[in-house]
Amino acid sequence: MVCGPFGKPLEDALAACHQDVNLYHNALTRLAGSAGMGSYERAESVMVLFIAAGCSANVRASVTYALDYANTTCAGGTSTPLHVAVAGLSGADERDVAAAPLGLMSIEGDFVAGYPHWVEPSERGIELGALCVGDGDITAVGSDVSARHARLWCNADGEWFVEDLGSTNGTRIEDGSTGEVRELVAGKPARLRAGDLLGLGAATTFAIMFGLPGTVGHEPCRVRVHRD
Repeated sequence: MVCGPFGKPLEDALAACHQDVNLYHNALTRLAGSAGMGSYERAESVMVLFIAAGCSANVRASVTYALDYANTTCAGGTSTPLHVAVAGLSGADERDVAAAPLGLMSIEGDFVAGYPHWVEPSERGIELGALCVGDGDITAVGSDVSARHARLWCNADGEWFVEDLGSTNGTRIEDGSTGEVRELVAGKPARLRAGDLLGLGAATTFAIMFGLPGTVGHEPCRVRVHRD
């Protein structure tokens, strides 16, 4: 009644209210597939999320409430699906731009798809993950990405960094100039430069770019990525 095509009308309504549908879909999927709860508990948690989102039109508050409900009332919660192998990455030319907004462009197969997610420079930064609920957080990620997978921020010198937050399936960077791939250690930040590729889990990859101050999102696009 709630998941799959039957739940699409609510997702369409949330999108019309300018809500984060990726976050809602991620929470719904993980609650429905949680191994820590029985079938009745999973159904109950899913309905709590569905009703909360439908009544409030506030996805972040609804996801926070539903996950807390699953953890406390149903003694369950969610977990990140494990992946088996890490997909390869390819890079581009390196270019530093100090104190500029950072853009993350999703790569799907051999294509750059969609539109950039722009992150304004700040030391607070944003998080990337399936169930992140902060302002500006990015939830347009694959199913094997952890709830709170990684954090991005900019220091006072205009340098951008990424930190793995103890994810299940790992975070990696492919250097845009050398092609070297580094697997990040949780809690140890790594520098990001234009042209790098940021990988979360096996199937989520973002190309790193920088924009001008005040950069806003663009219309969706698909651009062929030529791989050597």
